[in-house]
Amino acid sequence: MKFFKTAVILSILLILIFVGAQFSWLTYTSTISKDLFSSASSEKTVVDFKELETLPKPVVKYFNLVLKDKSEIINKLYLSQNGGFRMDDKSNKYSKTEAQQFLSTKPRGFTWHAKIFIDAGVYVNVFDSYVDAKGAIKAKFLSLYTIVDEHNKKELSNGALQRYLAEAIWYPTALLPSQGVKWRAVDANKAIATLNDGNNSASLEFTFNDKGEVTSIYSPNRYREVEGKYIATPWLCEVSDYIDKNGYLIPKHGEVSWLIDAKKFTYFKLDIKDVKYN
Repeated sequence: MKFFKTAVILSILLILIFVGAQFSWLTYTSTISKDLFSSASSEKTVVDFKELETLPKPVVKYFNLVLKDKSEIINKLYLSQNGGFRMDDKSNKYSKTEAQQFLSTKPRGFTWHAKIFIDAGVYVNVFDSYVDAKGAIKAKFLSLYTIVDEHNKKELSNGALQRYLAEAIWYPTALLPSQGVKWRAVDANKAIATLNDGNNSASLEFTFNDKGEVTSIYSPNRYREVEGKYIATPWLCEVSDYIDKNGYLIPKHGEVSWLIDAKKFTYFKLDIKDVKYN
């Protein structure tokens, strides 16, 4: 009987510890996201297609496809994703992933809350962020045990701004010159977008198809963490299945890969579930 009572008490304690850890994680992540959202500009401005006149032809075609003249400039958005995350290139298994993202374009920043399911009932919480021009990533197993806690590193901040720029295909007004992006032609189907924010700078190569859709986004040097060190590695984001969301045309499907030793390692596949602007 005594053993049974002890087992019950220990079980209750473990449950309380787990619930407390969950609450602590949610408080930490939601506070940062709420602060980011509340700091987003509430100024109402609209797209002016006159600013497209000097841009490379594929970029002009893209904006004419995905935006309308006088569309509202996007100041903030919420989106949710379903997908799969692959831990390493030796496995073909993608772990089920559910994610939510909060984003501000003025000031630039985002938070990404993801739950990666390793097995039934077993998961890792991941919180990726770019706030005040600083990138950070934190991951905890079952919200209890810290796996990753990286911040205050130049490589992280530059990588986070690259992510912001690449993901602007979901909030396409952020790619306009009036929003700080400079475009340079490469050829008839490619152009390089450059964005500066604080001490960070990001340049990505966008590839467009004949319709004007962005089909891929590429960086020859995005930092990848390898055994505690950051290694500059070619990085590729491929997108497809464009859909209309509140008057903005955005890709529904995406696949994100590292190009390691000339081989493509796709580590994340995603589908957009929902998007809400401003």
